Amino acid sequence: MAKMRPLSDAELLTYSREHLRYELWMFLRLGAYLPEVPTPRNEQEKVEANALIEAFVVHLRNLIGFLYPDRFTPFDVIAGDFFPDPYFWDEIRPRLSSPLQVARDRAHREIAHLTTARIAGTPPKKGWPFSSLIAEIRVLMKLFADHASPHRLHPAIKEVLSGP
Repeated sequence: MAKMRPLSDAELLTYSREHLRYELWMFLRLGAYLPEVPTPRNEQEKVEANALIEAFVVHLRNLIGFLYPDRFTPFDVIAGDFFPDPYFWDEIRPRLSSPLQVARDRAHREIAHLTTARIAGTPPKKGWPFSSLIAEIRVLMKLFADHASPHRLHPAIKEVLSGP
């Protein structure tokens, strides 16, 4: 998908160093904490646990939208921007997997919007498969970083991916 307002190489380099790096770093760091979050025993712990999950899902949603944009404005930055041919990313990336599609849909319904499609109560399907989502995004971001133009993508992205 091509955009109407392409950013310069320098703008993309700067953008990726700060904003894309932040999204990826926060997603991965939050993911590292989430399996360790104990079952909340009181209201404060419940608020903290929910805040961690919601922050994780927001960053997940942003990264899925970056890698698989379904609609965007001229001000959005998407993976295709980091390639001389913006359609190259569409050609090399795998199809959007069912788990990522489900996660994106759930993020829209359960975090980003008030809808009647939210999952009520605490059934098992309300949990988020943190580890598998992290693993899939990590693989996709490595594919992206390995093929993106080094004149557009800051090396900080590969540094974040090589960390824990």
